[in-house]
Amino acid sequence: QEEETQTDESPSETSDTKRTVTIPYIQGASEAIRRVLAPLEIRTAMKSRKIKWSVMRRIKDETEKTEIPGVVYAVGCKECREVYVGETKRTANQRIKEHKADTRLGRIDNSAIAEHTHRTGHGVHWEPMIIEKDQHGGRRKVKEALHIHRMRKKDAAMNLDCGWHLSKLWLDLVE
Repeated sequence: QEEETQTDESPSETSDTKRTVTIPYIQGASEAIRRVLAPLEIRTAMKSRKIKWSVMRRIKDETEKTEIPGVVYAVGCKECREVYVGETKRTANQRIKEHKADTRLGRIDNSAIAEHTHRTGHGVHWEPMIIEKDQHGGRRKVKEALHIHRMRKKDAAMNLDCGWHLSKLWLDLVE
């Protein structure tokens, strides 16, 4: 904020004007700015900053995407192009821990990922990619089924089933 002020003398007596700059007070920085501007005959006015609590309330650590509940996620094979698509009302990390345990313990009936790794000997990229976020279970299951359908069309689905059964008529409409 800059404003011009005149000295006590009238404008006809002198054309000497001084400029004033108002800056927020920041300890150490404001004094340095004042020293730089003084030789240029610019006065410095400092005002204190008020903390904007409305802004401060919004500042918080962002939640890791894999720690958000109610998601559709994907996990890929390290050696082939197959991808497992799943959904959970819990967090993706919680569900991945279960897939890892099923894989480690050879429970191939519980997990398509475990079945794939035991059948092929391939490794898995265990970091899930979040495809969709949706707290509503029915919508989430439809989204999962659509993503599985897309992977099957590319011959890249690791899933053993199609998820929720969706009408072929409806699947043709969304393609």
